[in-house]
Order: sequence, then C-alpha cells, then structure tokens
Amino acid sequence: MLTPEINDGQTGSRRAQVQEVRLESVVSRSNGVSLLKHTWIVLAFAVSVCTLVLVMQSEHAAAQGSADVVTPADLVLLGGRVITLDPDDHTTKAIAVRGNRIVGVGSDTEIQRLVGPKTRVIQLHGRGVTPGFIDSHTHVESTAEFRNFWVDLHSPPLPVEHSSAAILQKLRERVTQLPAGTWVVGEGPFGSQVPPTAAELSAAFPNHPVVVKYGMHQYVANRKALAMANITKLTPDPPGAKIERGNDGEPTGMLYECFELFPITYPRAELKHALETTLTEDFLKQGVTTVYELSVTQPANGLYQELHDEGKLPVRLHIGYMIYPALQPVIDLESLLKMGIHSGFGDDWLRIGPAKLFVNGAGAGVPLIRRDQATLNNTALRLHHAGWQLWLHAIGEPAQDMALEALETVYRADPRSDPRHRIEHIGGVLDQPRFDRMQRLGIIPVPTEPALPYGPSGDSTGVLYPYRTLLAMGFQPPGNSDTGGSYSWQMNVIARLAMFVTRASENGTSYHPEEAVSVSQALRILSTYGAYAGFEEKTRGTLELGKLADLVVLSNDPLSIARDRLKDLKIDATIIDGAVRYERLR
Repeated sequence: MLTPEINDGQTGSRRAQVQEVRLESVVSRSNGVSLLKHTWIVLAFAVSVCTLVLVMQSEHAAAQGSADVVTPADLVLLGGRVITLDPDDHTTKAIAVRGNRIVGVGSDTEIQRLVGPKTRVIQLHGRGVTPGFIDSHTHVESTAEFRNFWVDLHSPPLPVEHSSAAILQKLRERVTQLPAGTWVVGEGPFGSQVPPTAAELSAAFPNHPVVVKYGMHQYVANRKALAMANITKLTPDPPGAKIERGNDGEPTGMLYECFELFPITYPRAELKHALETTLTEDFLKQGVTTVYELSVTQPANGLYQELHDEGKLPVRLHIGYMIYPALQPVIDLESLLKMGIHSGFGDDWLRIGPAKLFVNGAGAGVPLIRRDQATLNNTALRLHHAGWQLWLHAIGEPAQDMALEALETVYRADPRSDPRHRIEHIGGVLDQPRFDRMQRLGIIPVPTEPALPYGPSGDSTGVLYPYRTLLAMGFQPPGNSDTGGSYSWQMNVIARLAMFVTRASENGTSYHPEEAVSVSQALRILSTYGAYAGFEEKTRGTLELGKLADLVVLSNDPLSIARDRLKDLKIDATIIDGAVRYERLR
C-alpha cells in the first residue's frame, strides 16, 4: 500500500517527438531563413538529442528492473504492530510518513523501500502503533489554572483525617506568600477530610479572598471573597445556579454552578505559558493529538491563537463556546450569532468547534435548570440554523429528555444534513427508550467514561456506562476526559483504555463486565469516534494513506498482551503532523 512517485520516461519521449516535428518543419523552409532561426534549429536539435539520450537511459534502467523512482519518506516505523483501525481492521508491521501525511502502510519489506539517506527510522521491536488519541470533551484552561495557580487540596498527599485542619494549613502556606487582597483558590477532592466551612475560611483569612472548590460545580467562599465579588443578599441567583442563603437572606458562602461570579484573573503571559505547559504535560505526553476544548474565559481563546501563530501549539485544538447561561460562559447567544461564523472555521491545528448549551447544572440537591424547554428549543434552533454543531450538557433523565426534545424540534423545523449534534453526559446508564430515540434522531451520545468508578451521572441507577450496548446499536461514542484538572487520572488515556476493556477501576473493582468492549473497539472510542464527533474523520482517527500523520507509539502491543496488563502500557512517543513531538526515555 505505497504511493510511489514514478518517472517512466514517457514524458521525455513525447517531448522529443514534438521537438522532432518542429525540426522537420524548420529545415523544410526556404533559404531566406534568418540567422536567428538557424540558431533555434541548432538548439532544438541539441535538446532533442539530449532528450532522446535520457529516454534511452530510462528504458535501459527499466530493463534493469529499476523503473520506479520512489521519493523517500521522512519518517518510517518498522517491526511493530500498526493498528490502523481502518474499516477492515487491518494491522500491519510498518508505516511511513512524508511531510505531515501517511504515505505508506504495509509490511517491513514494502515500507523499507521508502527509506532514504535522510529518513528517520524507528525500530518498534514489536511495539504497538495506533492513531493519535482524541480527547473529545475537556477543559484545558481550567486544568491549567488548577495546575499553575490554585492550591492542590487532594488527600492524599494531604494526610487522611476527619477534619479541615490540613486543608486550612495548606491554604495558609499560600496566603502567607501573597499580599492582602490577592485571590486564593484551592480544589479537592478531599477524600476523608472535612472541607472547611465559610466561617472557618473567614476566620483564618480575613484579608484574602479565598474560595475552595469541591470540583467544577460547588464552592465555599469566605466573607472577603463574597465582598470582592459583590455577592450580597440582593444578588440574584444566575439562571441554573444557586447562592445558598441563611434565614436572614445573606449568602452563607456556599455556591453552586456560578464560579464566574468571582472576578479572578491571571497575568496574560503566565496564563499563556500555563496553557502551553498543560497541553504538553497532560495531553501530548498522554498520546493525545487532538483536543476539543471548552475554555472558560475570553482571553484564553486569543492566547490559543497566539500559540498557533507562533507554531507553539503542542496539540491540535477545537475551541468550543459555552453560551450564557452556563458554567463560566464566554459569550451570549446574540453576540455569537452576530459574529457570522460557525463550527468548522479554522485549519488542521486550530478550529472553531461547537456551541455548548447547558440544559442544567449539578449539585445543591435540587434540579438547576438553565433554560426552560421553549427557550432551549429556540436557542438550539437558531444555532443549528446558523451552522453550529450543538453540544447539549444534560445530567440526569429530566435534563436529557429536555435535550432530546430540543433536538427533535430542531430536526423537524430544519432538517440540515449531517449536523452531528451531541448530548454530553448521556449514556451513563443503560436506558433503552432514550437510546432508541437518540438512534432515530442521529444524535451522538457522549458518556463521561472517567466517571464509571463513581457511579452514573445524575440520579440514575442501573447498568453503568453500557458501551457494548451503544456500539451494538451503531453509536460512535467519543472518548473524553472531561477534566478540570483536579481528578488527574481522568487524563490518563491508558487507564481509560484499560477500563473500557476490563471494566475495572484503579482499585480493581469491576463494574458491569458484560458491557466490556474489545481493545480495538476501545481504541476506536479514543480516536476514530472522536474524529467523527468533530467532523475530522477525513484527516485523522485511522492510519490510512493520505491522512495526517498523527500517531502514538505504545510500549507494547495492546492486541497481544493480557487484558489485565493494558493498564501498564506507556506512551513511548507521540507524533503529530509527521514530527515526533514527545518521546519517552526508555
């Protein structure tokens, strides 16, 4: 399966024939031909002779069995298991790259023909090669903030104790380094520790605004933070969010789904560095070559473009817009529509992705609906009509029914071809009636697979994350980390690969093993289906001729090792656009 570039001498032969015709025409003219024409005749004859000599040499070379002149590859990987994930599920021994495209997939002998004096050759020694992984729903900016600016309150490494003392001490260490009035944010999860109360934070840190995050959706703030955010008894709850209040109507310091109320910003240069570092450390080194990002501030979008223009983007990016009302929205509906752009604008490195609509939030023990059904239907229809791909965030059955109803209304009103709208977080529990409705409408379900060890999204019970059922119905659910940084294992692609196949969490607990999938199916979830879910299947997601050279070298062959050893695989190299962007020291 090669793409050789061949010069068989036919072009030179035709050129010689043309020159000969011109020569005969010239010598048959009258004796009044000018000296200039005689000069042209001599030159034409010389060219014809040279061309005929080249043709004869080419024919001689062909007789010697070397007619094909193959342009060497820039990068060749030999002696492994190349898992193409093409429609026929081919596996081969070797693969070749020229420029940023795949130009050869085949046996070692076939691909060896593409090796030239300047070709870099990687000997795989039986290791596996897969398409680059695609993270189809994540929060890079939030992860960058956690990694670079916030206080890590995980337990461990904090001691395991049933109090807030260790958390307060960790926050105190940061506060003492900062001038009064500087924002301090800490985030768990907290394990067995008791998160501090707003009163404890206020007493310990009267001069610094301090917010402790339980995760993406719930936070506790001290009095200084509430004052600097101007959150008072008169502050209304944002749509689909909640400010907890005491009997006197004053905020208690506990908030849900409204982190955007806190006016926390970071220096532009530091945030830019944090984004680049996070994309490298938490995605590129995990074998991820394309990321579907949901940024949480407007400046981040410009910083991504700066990194792109400087050639410093570590991975390919799709940028999605969270539309107000939402958790940390970056734009409102009218402003987005006035821009006149839509999903798909950009290039292979940086592209505008979806418009994300929050149907509801999470936490607080009560439904936090962002939009009523009529508003959701109208908003979705306007975005659909403008050419946007829609991601509908819906946790739990009531919100998922609202999302299904909205998309059915959209399709009925404007049956645009192949919109590939998605419902985020559906599929966390086996739900045949809703699955049937999604199948009929052509909706892409996007379960959040890292949540498997923690139970279903929302208030559902039953078979968790039924991937085998979804695949059997013809769905292509894309893999995703949906991380904000605090649950670091969510970004571990290998851990998620193993979980798909073994249905076991990190501690070995098995969850509904009847829904396990094969290694090849798991790899498709993590790459091929992600490409389809972002309209990128023509350029990535499989290892086929002409596609972008985005691939991953694993430390072993995942198709031949025991299932319980999948979790031990390592990312040996990540190749993007034909270049080795990461290589593990072995």
